[in-house]
Amino acid sequence: LGDKGTDYITVPYMGFLYAVPMTWLSTSLFQAIVQQFYKLSLSVPPRGMGQICDWLIEGTPGLALHLSSPAESITRSGAGYTVHSSGQAYEVDAMVLAPEPGVSADLLQDLVSGAVTAKLRGCRYSEYAHVQVCYEKNPWPNSAVSLALPANQNAGWGAAVLQSHRHPHAVPEGGEAVGVYFYTRPLAHMTDEDITLAAVNAVTEAYGPAPEPRFVQVFHYKRGLSIAGPGHYATMNSLHTELPDGIFLAGYYFAHAGVEAAIFSGELAANRLARESVWKVPGVVPGLKIRRG
Repeated sequence: LGDKGTDYITVPYMGFLYAVPMTWLSTSLFQAIVQQFYKLSLSVPPRGMGQICDWLIEGTPGLALHLSSPAESITRSGAGYTVHSSGQAYEVDAMVLAPEPGVSADLLQDLVSGAVTAKLRGCRYSEYAHVQVCYEKNPWPNSAVSLALPANQNAGWGAAVLQSHRHPHAVPEGGEAVGVYFYTRPLAHMTDEDITLAAVNAVTEAYGPAPEPRFVQVFHYKRGLSIAGPGHYATMNSLHTELPDGIFLAGYYFAHAGVEAAIFSGELAANRLARESVWKVPGVVPGLKIRRG
């Protein structure tokens, strides 16, 4: 793209999505994202991201759903496994594990080699912060801009998003909330008070003058975003052949491209499980296609 394209398109876009320098990221991830630039969308389900879980539940007839019941351990049980949770034991033939990688490593440590758990625990995370700056009365009711990127590698923030454009149902009528997303590197030297001040300044820099916000909410995580560093995907993909029969992994750390990619990761794992289960049924020919539905 050349220097100008890199400075005004690539760096701001990748900073907005991943908040870390591009040298920290997998080359294959970068190449895939660059090819998808034109598909960037600010769309959110009408009732928020949680509605995606509702859709998955509605589309799964016969689902036995257990909430607030974390898996505590997994043990061998004949040809299958026993999942222990909240004082209960569940016998299963096969499973998909989709927690964060460190939790998967803890659950699998008695069933897999040390090399497998080391790969899972080796997944990197970055410090992360975003801020919601909220106004009772919208200071920019006619703004034509939905998303502002600083296009300045010296800026501490990477994006400012008008929530009335991104997710109208999340903002009271006549009000406005601006989501400000920060780069990782500056956070090492910032307090939450520093982050708050920088967010309010970023809002006026991006959208123009505004009164004092009604309130400001900071979300600051030392272990925030999963990072796909160089070699990450080759390492993660190698896990699929190193797991015991009947255990499949899924999660955002297999595909760092948003909620859709995380769901796709789960679908791939579920289809692998379904294919393996079909092959074990007497009289069923391997290669039978498993269809969604």
